[in-house]
Amino acid sequence: MSLSAQNEGRCDLHCCMQILRDVPLFTGLSSDFFRVMAYLCERQSYGADQVILAAGETAETAVIVVRGDVRIEREGRRVATLAKGSCVGGMALLGKFRWLYSLRAETELECLLLYQRKFLPQFIARPDALAVLAGNVAEAVVARERRQLEYPRDELSYGSSMI
Repeated sequence: MSLSAQNEGRCDLHCCMQILRDVPLFTGLSSDFFRVMAYLCERQSYGADQVILAAGETAETAVIVVRGDVRIEREGRRVATLAKGSCVGGMALLGKFRWLYSLRAETELECLLLYQRKFLPQFIARPDALAVLAGNVAEAVVARERRQLEYPRDELSYGSSMI
């Protein structure tokens, strides 16, 4: 392996770590755990209008937007648009359910994909990290429900799996 290839690998790992650190869902995790997460996540590119997740499919992936915009759709209707730094599907790291919505690239899109089959064993091996993630998910659900109660709108009525 050339020195430049080694540096690119380190930069990619470092860049992924920084992206993960900026996601509120992962606030409070240790630096060494961020390194493990950055190593296990996968970068994926999508073309405009390409489906990333489809409603009704098994939820097994969290998605972090690195570049571009993505839209959340329910029954063919746009529910929300997410931009760089947004994370959707964090609950998929913890449990089994089916997607309530579809996620579609609005523009050329680059994402980090976090697969439950890779991440859940790491969280189980580190109960402290699992407790942090579970607490952050619970906080996000409560905040979402609070917003829905205070400001009822259709786009908030599709459930907490967007967290």
